[in-house]
Formats: sequence, structure tokens, C-alpha cells
Amino acid sequence: MNVDILLKHSISNTHHDDQLSLFLGTTNNVKYRPDLKHYTEWDEKEKLKVEFESFGYYISTHPIKKYRCFFDRLNISQSIDIEKIQSSISKIKLLGVLTVKKIRSTPRGKYAFLQISDLNGIIDLAIFDEALLYKSNDLLVEGNSLYFSAEVKKDNSGVRIIVDNINNIDQTINDSNIQIKIIIKEQKHLEYLQKTVNYTSGIKINLSAQNEAGDIVNFKQTKTMYIDLNHLDYFQKNKLIEI
Repeated sequence: MNVDILLKHSISNTHHDDQLSLFLGTTNNVKYRPDLKHYTEWDEKEKLKVEFESFGYYISTHPIKKYRCFFDRLNISQSIDIEKIQSSISKIKLLGVLTVKKIRSTPRGKYAFLQISDLNGIIDLAIFDEALLYKSNDLLVEGNSLYFSAEVKKDNSGVRIIVDNINNIDQTINDSNIQIKIIIKEQKHLEYLQKTVNYTSGIKINLSAQNEAGDIVNFKQTKTMYIDLNHLDYFQKNKLIEI
């Protein structure tokens, strides 16, 4: 990494009286500049994965945060909600990033213990359905954001959460009847939408615009329009979405 190169270079060259700083553009400094390597910038998913591996939590943002607007429509429970469950057996739905996967084998078959991270903490899950485990093998990759349907069992021994279905979050949202309303407020918003809208797949959108008086005008759409959920962040950050 370039940080290591800079640190080593700084330490090894502290004896040069004419070297004022690694970061000053003086002629004297040119001959002491380290040979830095060029790296391909990580994508957002990789950056967040490294954050979690380094610190045990996400610093910049949580991968699930962009889906927060869908929680009510999908009836999503969070880690803090599990403690409030009173009944001995309850059905819940969860969204989380898979952080730990441990598969065990017995003479009776395979099972798995998982940990997922949501917006409020860590949730421990178990899969005892071997068929589900095999079916979901490609999804159960650490770092993936996933949708879980599960059963919560509470008794004297504690709380157990048994998974009965797993799916990709984006696929779950796209397969639902959820539609989002995008409100165009500036020309740049329209230009971004033109680059990202499609007519085949993604989440359905209804298009509106806000005029100079602040009134919302709804467009009559002759075709169903969609956007990929990867572009959701832009519309959320600019407060252009209603659900």
C-alpha cells in the first residue's frame, strides 16, 4: 500500500537536511520522492467490506441504509425489535449484510450458523434445512446484502432464529409491488434520470416534477419505467423519492 511506502520513505530520509517535507513541491524534494504504485480504486461494496473487516463495524455508511425506505412496506424487523418479541414463536423478515458463515456437518446432514449486520447491531441466525442451504449457496457469501424470512423461538434456553428463506435484497424489492415516486427538481436530476432509467427491469417508478412555485406535477407515462436499485443513493441523497 502507498501509505506504507510513504511511512518507510519518511523514516529512512529524515537524515536529509535539505528535505523539508514529503509533500512540498521543492526542487530539493524531487530526488527524495518515493515511487508510488497505482491501484484500481475499490468499488463501494469492497470499501465497506474492508471497513467492517478492519473495525468490526461500518464507518462511512451501512450497506443496508439505502433500503431503509422499504422497511415498512416489506415489514422488516431489526435487531432491536427481536428483544421486544413476547410470543414463544414468531415469524419475522430481516435485511442484513452477511458477516459470518459457519457450516457444520453431522451424520444427519449439514447446517449453518450465520451472523448478519443490520442498522442497529448483529443478529445470529441458523439454517437447519439442508436443501435451503444448498439452494442458497451462491447467495451466502460474506459481504452480500440479503433478505431473510425466519422464525424466532424463545424459551428458557434463550432466543433462536431459524431461517426458512433467503433472497437477494434487490430481487425481493423488484419482485414486490412496491413503486417509488421520483420528483425531478432540477435539470441535473432529469439528466441523471435519463442515463439510468430503463423499460425492462428494476423497481418501477412514477415520475413527477416540482415547478418554480413548488407545486408537484405528475407525468402521464405511456410506458412502465424502471431504475436499478444501484442508483437509489443518488435520488435519496437529493431527496427526490417518495414511496
